[in-house]
Amino acid sequence: MSDPTNALTKITPKEGLSINSSVEAENLILESPESIYALGIYIKNNQKPREWLFVAEQAYLRSWNSLGR
Repeated sequence: MSDPTNALTKITPKEGLSINSSVEAENLILESPESIYALGIYIKNNQKPREWLFVAEQAYLRSWNSLGR
């Protein structure tokens, strides 16, 4: 798949998602790393601080270390 646009546009934020701090954003990703794109959309659509996404991205990247790659 060279262009993931079609697949990514079908991903929507989780129903009832409400993030009120960078800690909550990080915890969401620690619990379910697959939600990183949906969290990014949520932060953008709700005009939340981009720092929250940065913190979540760092948690996402750290999750790859635990896979033993």
